[in-house]
Amino acid sequence: MSPTHMPHDHEQAFSTLIGAAGPLDWTGLTSSLRGEFLVVLRKRENLPGGLLDTVLASDDAAMLQAVTGNPGLRHDPAVRERLAATGHPAVALAAGEDPALRRATLKHADPEHPGWHGPEGALARLRQIKNLTGLRPMVHAPFPDLIEHALTVAPVALSERERGHALRGLYRHDGAETARIWAELLGGKVGELALAELDAGGDLSGLLAWAEGTESAIRELRPGQRADLGEQAAQRSTLDWPLIAAAHAAEPFDERAARALVERHDCPPEIVAVLYAAHPLAVAEIAGGFDARVWHGVKASASVLGKSTRMLTRRALADGLSCGLLTDAAPATAVLAGTRGDHAGDAHPALAELTAAVAKLGDDPAAWRALRAALKSARGTVTDLFGHVSAMVGDGKAPASWPEAAPAPTDGKAPSLSGAREAFIAVFDRATVEVRLALLPVLDDRTRFDVFTRAAFDPRLMETAIARDETWAAMLAARIGLDADWLHRLLALDSPVVNARIFHRTGATPEQRRAILSGTRFGPGEGPVPLHPELRDRLLAKTGGWRGTDAVDCADTELQEHILRHVRVRGERPQLRLLLNAWERHGKDRALHLISDSFTGANYSRRPIGRGAKSRLRKLAAMPEPAAALAALRAELDATLTAEWQVAELRREREDHFVLARESHVWLWPRILAAHRTEPLPAKMLAAMRHEINELPAELDEAAAAQGNAWDEVLSSPGGPLRRLRAEALDAGFVNGFWLSGCLTSGQLNTGQVLTDGFPAMRALSLTAQALAEEPEPLTELLAGTVGDRPDAWLLALRMLPEFRGTVAELLRTAAVAA
Repeated sequence: MSPTHMPHDHEQAFSTLIGAAGPLDWTGLTSSLRGEFLVVLRKRENLPGGLLDTVLASDDAAMLQAVTGNPGLRHDPAVRERLAATGHPAVALAAGEDPALRRATLKHADPEHPGWHGPEGALARLRQIKNLTGLRPMVHAPFPDLIEHALTVAPVALSERERGHALRGLYRHDGAETARIWAELLGGKVGELALAELDAGGDLSGLLAWAEGTESAIRELRPGQRADLGEQAAQRSTLDWPLIAAAHAAEPFDERAARALVERHDCPPEIVAVLYAAHPLAVAEIAGGFDARVWHGVKASASVLGKSTRMLTRRALADGLSCGLLTDAAPATAVLAGTRGDHAGDAHPALAELTAAVAKLGDDPAAWRALRAALKSARGTVTDLFGHVSAMVGDGKAPASWPEAAPAPTDGKAPSLSGAREAFIAVFDRATVEVRLALLPVLDDRTRFDVFTRAAFDPRLMETAIARDETWAAMLAARIGLDADWLHRLLALDSPVVNARIFHRTGATPEQRRAILSGTRFGPGEGPVPLHPELRDRLLAKTGGWRGTDAVDCADTELQEHILRHVRVRGERPQLRLLLNAWERHGKDRALHLISDSFTGANYSRRPIGRGAKSRLRKLAAMPEPAAALAALRAELDATLTAEWQVAELRREREDHFVLARESHVWLWPRILAAHRTEPLPAKMLAAMRHEINELPAELDEAAAAQGNAWDEVLSSPGGPLRRLRAEALDAGFVNGFWLSGCLTSGQLNTGQVLTDGFPAMRALSLTAQALAEEPEPLTELLAGTVGDRPDAWLLALRMLPEFRGTVAELLRTAAVAA
């Protein structure tokens, strides 16, 4: 067994046992089974605490490297800190893609450790690095030659702060003379200060304080100085924020510098405010803590100010910041827009105050017209806005008609909202449902359309639209996100214009689209509901995305031919349904046309209808009195639309599972699911359905994936799953134990049974690894009662694992007795 590789089952089983271990002396185990542990350390995220302690306390370079290279462990803050504290050369090398960890490790490095030195040592390998990201951590190392390497390769690219650290490090670890030589070579302000301090007998601690100081940071923040402002600013432990403010006042920082400062967790609100005033959009994207000062002194275009105010409003609500949202933030339209939608801050005091202000408007149409008019020119705060509206109403200056009245969009698409329109919807959403219902009739058509398509969802508003008339219902049908139940209620109106908007809604089910194509009428009336002309034109231009069932049910002859040319209707019975529908709706000649040689497909076979369906139709057409035969055929085909027929067909013993799954049936999924829950469908049928049916319900898809081809064999075998578990090796035969996952998923077996009855042990542990990760108790209890905390028993069990043919319980008991 190679230290870098283990077979999958061995790795899974070994890792599962290790992960379930209790307190244990790991030293001997990691030494005796070093290769296996290296594999586990590289991949397993959850290690027993004692194992991690053992590795971190060791001087084993390979194991430390394995832990460092494990992303799940390395990104854990506690593990990360402990890795750095080792100061081990292996950690420094393995942290290649993590400069912060390498820097922290080098700070803790012991120069006497032999792993740093020699031709193959860590220092030799680190000196091969030439890129700036890799060089930066070196200035913190206690190794003069490593510091000199960084200065040699990137004397200018390193920041003042990093050069200060480098010279201070050279002084500490190689003396004043080396530091002086490099100070002269570096020159500039850093070199000048270093030489002056050395001449005065200093130890360059003053240089380091200067390099870490705020004045140095300010220089780095100026344009053209650094490409990595954020990283450099984040590394400084503290900044003198009044000094930062003064520097910005004297010469404003650019956008990149502003972002670097605001991204610091300790950036105070007053600094956020002045930087936001200079760069609203850049700061609004990342601002954390801020207060009411942020809204004052901003000079930006109306567009920029609107976007940035909206972003800050949403952040303030989400973070629960008290920042004068209603009294200080402007413009009011942007603040109101920022209150829309779901917020983590729905309990924010500002929202309660806004709701109270809206309540004062009542259901007075004049007050709401005044609000809409005031929003058009609102430049001040929300408080100012409502004060102005109150004054307009009190002075009798509310508009007599709806401001900016406009017709509703006719294309069925809900346009995005902005400005006064979006702000009005935000206020409308804060009113009580009684007020909103009272206002609906007095709104102009465009605003009413906005309410039905963009306002917060409320069932009572939706019900009002459906009950009112076709115009209101058509507005509602344009709303994105309506689920199938609401769409069905709209379908029941039998309105071509409403149906046209429903057809392209993402929530519409295949059955609902077929109902529209077939002209199914849900209410009183004669004949099919016609397709709206605009929908019909769009569908005639569509060449892809059709289902076979669309052609079967379509009542429009031209559209049906168009669909049939671009999609195959599979199965003799669905083809017969299509032909019979055409005969009953449009006459015998229409059905005969669809099977004629003159009608051909465009994207597939030139013969859309198969021989079997053609033959039966021709026999019917040749009958002098075909009515009885047609009725019998209709009864036969209607039976295929019943749950009883479909479930029986899916369960029937057959060899053509994939053929049935491909057929263009209208599957009754709720009833099929109910039958499956009572008794699982055959595994081969599930597999075929998963492969062939795009709209297969998730539950059946998951069942097909979990159960595999052997599921029906397991359930039908004498004694069921447990008997098979006890009788058949999990690594035997073509199915190779994969049937087990379906049994665990369905509850037919549990992990405890697999541990005590499944064999061989390694395969049993591998197949149950995920289940045991979620519920480890059966394994932890078994371990406690057998090998316990005895390293010798553990060692024997782990060594026996690959070849042991018994169960997990037998493996552990044998090891416990024999050790």
